[in-house]
Amino acid sequence: MKNNKKAGTYISYLLGVFIASWQLSALADDSEIYSSAKPAANPNILFMLDTSGSMNGEDIDDGMGGKKSRMSVLQEVFADVITNAPANLNVGLLRYGGEYSASPSGISFPVKPIDAEALPIITDKLTVDQDNLPDPIAGQTVRAFLPLVVNSWQARGSTPIVDSFAEAARYYRGEQVSSFGALQPSHVRAAHPSTYTGNLSYDACASYSAPYACNNTAGACYNEIIPGSCANQWVDVGCLQFEATNDACCEWTTTSVNESGVGTVWECTGGYTCPGYNYANCLVPGGQVEAEICQTRSCIGQLAGTANYSSPLTSECQSNYIVFMSDGRPEGDNGIADYPVWRSLIETTVGKTCLDSPSGYPAGTCGPELAEYLANEDQSTAFAGKQTIETFTIAFALNDPAGTQYLQSLAEAGHLKVANNATELRKALQQVIAQATSVSKPVAAEPVYAAARPLSATTLVAQAAHDTSHPLVSTWALWKSFVTNPDLAEALLKLIEPSIFMGGAGGTPSLAATSNNFFHANNVKDLTSAFSSIIGRVQASASSFTSPTYKVDPNSYLAHSDEVFIPVFKRTPNAQWKGNLKKFKLENGVIVGKTGTTATQAAVDAQGQFLDSAWDFWGATASGSDVTGGGAASLLDPANRVLWTDNKTSLVTLDTTISKASLGDAAMTDTQHESLLEFIRGYNEDGTARQHLGDIMNSKPVMVRDSQGKSYVLAGSNEGYLHAFDTATGVEKWAFMPSVLLKNIKTLYENPLTTQHLYGVDGPLTVWYYDKNNDGQIKPDDQDKIYVYFGLRRGGSAYYALDITDMSAPSLAWVVDDTTAGFNNLGESWSKPVLAKMRVADADASTGSVLKDVLVFGGGFDPILEDENPANRLTHNKGHDVYIVNAHNGTELIWSLRADVSNAVMELKHSIPGDIRVLDMDQNGALDRLYFGDTGGHIWRVDLDVDVKDADTTTLYDYQKARLSQFANLGGSGSDKRMFYYEPDVAVAKMNGKDLLTLSIGSGYRSHPLSETINDRFYVLVDRQPFAEPDSAIFPIEETSSLVDVDTLSSTNNLLTDTSLTGWYYDLPNQAEKVLAPALTFMNKIVFTSFSIEEGNAGTCDVSTSAGRAYVMDLFSGAAVGSLDPSKPDEKVRSMIIGIDEIPDTPQLVFKQPMAADGSACTSSDCVQGLEVRIGKMQHALLDATHLTNGSNQAVDRIDLGNQLPRLFWLDRDVSRD
Repeated sequence: MKNNKKAGTYISYLLGVFIASWQLSALADDSEIYSSAKPAANPNILFMLDTSGSMNGEDIDDGMGGKKSRMSVLQEVFADVITNAPANLNVGLLRYGGEYSASPSGISFPVKPIDAEALPIITDKLTVDQDNLPDPIAGQTVRAFLPLVVNSWQARGSTPIVDSFAEAARYYRGEQVSSFGALQPSHVRAAHPSTYTGNLSYDACASYSAPYACNNTAGACYNEIIPGSCANQWVDVGCLQFEATNDACCEWTTTSVNESGVGTVWECTGGYTCPGYNYANCLVPGGQVEAEICQTRSCIGQLAGTANYSSPLTSECQSNYIVFMSDGRPEGDNGIADYPVWRSLIETTVGKTCLDSPSGYPAGTCGPELAEYLANEDQSTAFAGKQTIETFTIAFALNDPAGTQYLQSLAEAGHLKVANNATELRKALQQVIAQATSVSKPVAAEPVYAAARPLSATTLVAQAAHDTSHPLVSTWALWKSFVTNPDLAEALLKLIEPSIFMGGAGGTPSLAATSNNFFHANNVKDLTSAFSSIIGRVQASASSFTSPTYKVDPNSYLAHSDEVFIPVFKRTPNAQWKGNLKKFKLENGVIVGKTGTTATQAAVDAQGQFLDSAWDFWGATASGSDVTGGGAASLLDPANRVLWTDNKTSLVTLDTTISKASLGDAAMTDTQHESLLEFIRGYNEDGTARQHLGDIMNSKPVMVRDSQGKSYVLAGSNEGYLHAFDTATGVEKWAFMPSVLLKNIKTLYENPLTTQHLYGVDGPLTVWYYDKNNDGQIKPDDQDKIYVYFGLRRGGSAYYALDITDMSAPSLAWVVDDTTAGFNNLGESWSKPVLAKMRVADADASTGSVLKDVLVFGGGFDPILEDENPANRLTHNKGHDVYIVNAHNGTELIWSLRADVSNAVMELKHSIPGDIRVLDMDQNGALDRLYFGDTGGHIWRVDLDVDVKDADTTTLYDYQKARLSQFANLGGSGSDKRMFYYEPDVAVAKMNGKDLLTLSIGSGYRSHPLSETINDRFYVLVDRQPFAEPDSAIFPIEETSSLVDVDTLSSTNNLLTDTSLTGWYYDLPNQAEKVLAPALTFMNKIVFTSFSIEEGNAGTCDVSTSAGRAYVMDLFSGAAVGSLDPSKPDEKVRSMIIGIDEIPDTPQLVFKQPMAADGSACTSSDCVQGLEVRIGKMQHALLDATHLTNGSNQAVDRIDLGNQLPRLFWLDRDVSRD
């Protein structure tokens, strides 16, 4: 790696929460990669805010039982959001309304860097007392000044939405300031001089005595003023209700809304009199002048010359936004019936005739067309590429379905939110800003190649011996060789899915949004939510951390079927992340989906990114990279869901019987209690289905086949559920939420903005088929069992075991956590439980010993490691242990490293989050050797069979005699040491007829993938005497004295040829590159993945992002072994990029269907087993017979397993005779 009182209290509370949520903490997690990519140029946001007369309405809940005006709520929320917005942002203001007429305004304040000083911007062309803005003080930033501007605004007039929208577009496009904004700077509607350039001058009005005249036609005579002249303007004057006028007419006017809320009328303040004028209606509530109108003359100074807006577009790669908030429908001087003044001009700009009266509003004509044009067409020819402008709309307290529909029509090309309170308005604004300032995207997971039901060799033999139609007979015709050589069968089964095969020792060496950009707010909470949502919008492109799951073919247990299950998720700046699980197939090496016919089509491209046409087999339509489209999420029906939680001893129904205290707040109201439970069942507040599945980030789905032969896929999500889905239909069978996660429901329901992701069932899953009598079948009557084991990973410090023998009635087998006796050192449960057998002394002395089914797992993760300051994470209090428990009853702690090994407490100083590599060195069917890494950069070896080998005959299986020894010390110097979050891959090789052991592992700070402070490496280590006690002259292996740089090795000088070498290291060459998954040793090659930061080039549009790589290197020399890219067959390289903004999972072996050499069906004399090494959603296999794939299914293109196993397996004469 290269280096009011109650109201005020409430608002203060919200502000405090908001500030806390925006502050970037040094404590993070592996989801931080989605905040790594930042825009190369600051994005632009122009806030277009409603200041029409209706904003005076006092109908917004203040959160304390009172009411506030819409305007005051807007002012408070805007100040909160802008004050705490991130620094990499340019912001500006445009008001509409705020003046007596329905005319739009010019740009109030230019789009400028949020932390720039405001005073120089304001005074660039005039003094502070010449404009319509408050006076900024020296040193005051735009961030601090803009709330003062909004606070100075008064709510008046109508809602000229389209003409104001057009003015915003003119500003971004650098076009001429319209006549509406070309006013003297002190006028309320004037464009501020800092927003434009041009040859402009002001003409003062000449002094004159304004005469009056009486006009007999109501509303008549409004003369336009010619720019540059001092002409007279007729002002229509009416009467204000309840005004005692004594036949007085107005000299000037102020605005007001009459009691009925209809329109804006003029106030009679005294002055000229219209003879014979009838003012009777002025004394009637709601009354207005019906006939003669008194008019006076006035004069407004105008701008001479022309002015062009100074476009805020300064870079070809800027993101540009208009955030448009309205509490009303579009209107002109005569209400909704007036067409926009700029209709003709807009039609010319967009190149089409506008649809008349959208949503029934003539005044709204051309709005949707303009939004679409801004979102899809180039708005500036000054820069290369297409410069577009996204529009967000917020319907604030707009209780008008047609008005809401209209705003939605503007947002269909952008974004709509509905806010009903300050909280939701704040939230909407925050999310807009968050979207603008991040380059995050939705996440598509790697496929899961998971086994449905691998069985032991004994089980397979038992089945095949009594069933001539068994897959081993009818498909492969090799079952008799299993009878003669079951060890080979067992070895092969372990390769297919070692995590769930248990042979000997276990392993081998809420918002109601109708479109994305529309928000609806009716109160303080809604308004805050809307602003937060807009600030935090993220561009969607599905991502995932975990690998695809490949199902084992139930008709041929020695091959994977064509079914592939891919978890996907999409990051948001809020507590809820959207997730899904989608089903595809593997055809000729390509992941494919539906087409709407019987045919299939590719679902991903060569880099594993979803194609727009991707259609999963559970989806009703193609969903492409849309995380929420199709998949299991689209089938969630809250009315029919079967939901479970636990009371620590058994499963209980997750329903209204769950206490308030269990949900985290015993004082919550009954309404809140009901709302939370309805929410987590899957309902929206309006009673519709949410169809929400939490993100599946680190919990890789697994396949399980029940006792009836029906297949399900199990998946843990960070919503807090372990789900069971029918693989055929995608319908959820049931879901289980551990009781410790119930407290998260309230946070998920409120969905606040947060920098810390919320985790649930985040740990890996282990499935065990317990066939008690080894008859090859899982029968409940025989006391056979199917268990699933899992930890919570970042969700907590607990392990759970569910008995899923009857998938219709799962039960809780056991649960242990850090409060369980013996588990006080248990950290976050990251380590995947490894199934094994352990020989222990029997209580019955006559028996001697018994084999127990056990689980082995690491002590877990200490959250102290989340602190990036190494000085704060020197001492670990959790996770520095290894546990072995009874697989049937996990509360039976058989052995723990710290409790049972004398030197463990002193030696183990760092947490052990990774899996434990379990070995049976003497092949007697019981574990006797453990290897694991820790977060201090050490690799440890545990010999469990010391008592078996020593001279003491009084004891035989005393595991307190187990020996802990340090195999390697690779953390490096200084306090910021390398860390191992995963277990080493252990392999056996032959050298001169003798066995040697290789351990392969890479370092990486998984808690902070973006950290650049540690020089991470990949290692291959050698133990040349694996059956002997560790030689203190060799171990621990020290990288400074015992290892060599891989670049010094060659085909003739390597770990095989030079017996003095104890291993090699490889300095990961890319920026912040680290290994964040276990490696795979296969065919004398080491395959692993890495994650790194990829810096952009010098151009402003190049941004920093992240990349996932796959490496294939020779195990003994570290050399490149072949081409990894089908387009470059002759180029040998060590690595290739396989994904962007994803942490790639560990490589997987995928077993192909047995077939003849030419790809046809197997015969007794021609049948080979092919396999591939795949990573993620890559379209081609990373490793096969030729390092290439040509898209065919011919066996020649795949590694022939027959060449990797002893020939007896393939040449058995009994097979040839069948």
